[in-house]
Amino acid sequence: MTRRVLDVVVCGPAAAERIADAIAGHGSRLLAEMTEAASVQARHVAEPSEPVAAAHHLVVSSAASPSPWSDVSVASVAEAEQLTEDRLVPWVMRWQQGRRAPRAQIASLSEPDPSWAPTAQRLIARLHHHLTDLDVVRIDHIGSTSVDGLAAKDLIDIQVTVRRDDDAPLVAEAATGAGFVHVAGQWQGRDRNGDLHPEQVCVDADPGRPVNVNIRSVDRPVARDALLFRDWLRATPHARDHYLAKKSELAGRQIDDYGDSKEPFISAALHEAETWAAATGWEL
Repeated sequence: MTRRVLDVVVCGPAAAERIADAIAGHGSRLLAEMTEAASVQARHVAEPSEPVAAAHHLVVSSAASPSPWSDVSVASVAEAEQLTEDRLVPWVMRWQQGRRAPRAQIASLSEPDPSWAPTAQRLIARLHHHLTDLDVVRIDHIGSTSVDGLAAKDLIDIQVTVRRDDDAPLVAEAATGAGFVHVAGQWQGRDRNGDLHPEQVCVDADPGRPVNVNIRSVDRPVARDALLFRDWLRATPHARDHYLAKKSELAGRQIDDYGDSKEPFISAALHEAETWAAATGWEL
């Protein structure tokens, strides 16, 4: 079994070293009572940046105005210890055991959140860091949280596009290094015609940030559909409004029922999106 080490970095002035020490120390004390197979380590750097975010599982800022490259802000040792207890230790324990974080089972829409885009950017940077030696075509933020102004479940959807179906399992296993759990099973994505295509799925072990990572071959229509639908919604306000109306109508349903009930709308919308793509010259 791989020993999981959750790498945290604390950014800010030199005094922030105390926060890094508190995270590492409190994490070690809590985990010593549970397991020797997982740990939390934390170090201090002055400034957050894309390379820093890519190389660590969580960037903690001690500044009043955190950077887009930081995940969370804490102002004191007490807050750092609370973060460790509530989020970091449960995260690394689930990650070690290959268990996903608990999920809401009823679809609830959140108002558009400006933090969704930079959060996805950090997640994508981490995935690139761990997949750098593999044959990955592209990594994209997809789904409703990728469309400005659209209410959505507070769940970040990421699509990793690979060359061939056979590449997907290896990529999924490597993606776990970024703090995710590879969910075993015969997963399939549905395209606009209702046809099913094999994919691999990774999800969050982090209780503080729900994430789905779908790993799909570039040759599978479902991969293109996800990007076309996103870009069409971004460029077409009336389409975004109609989709929001459908989502609002379905909110409150059980999560699988909510997803399945959107499929007819999305399938029909993608045919309209193809007309838009041809008119605008859109392509992958």
